[in-house]
Amino acid sequence: MSELAKRLDYWSSKFRLLDNWIIESEDISEYTKKFSGRIFFDQNMPEVEVSCCPKGICIDQYAFHEIIHVLFTAVRRGGKKEEELAVQDLCKIFKELKDAR
Repeated sequence: MSELAKRLDYWSSKFRLLDNWIIESEDISEYTKKFSGRIFFDQNMPEVEVSCCPKGICIDQYAFHEIIHVLFTAVRRGGKKEEELAVQDLCKIFKELKDAR
């Protein structure tokens, strides 16, 4: 499992709304491509593929950034309940980070 895949798995596990999502990454070295990061959504399924991490970008920050895109897509596909779950989980992450200081 690539480092990007590990970080995507870690961050997606923080969001209950993403429990049924399949989130994959390209199985190549994260720093070999020169283009910007990309994310590809399946229009009908809870599946997404995240491209390799752009050169010079922190893998953990990139993974979190892309997971937030997935989260927003899940909220758009859902409704008020999904929005509330996302907000609760974001607040929990914020509290964990604040408490870790």
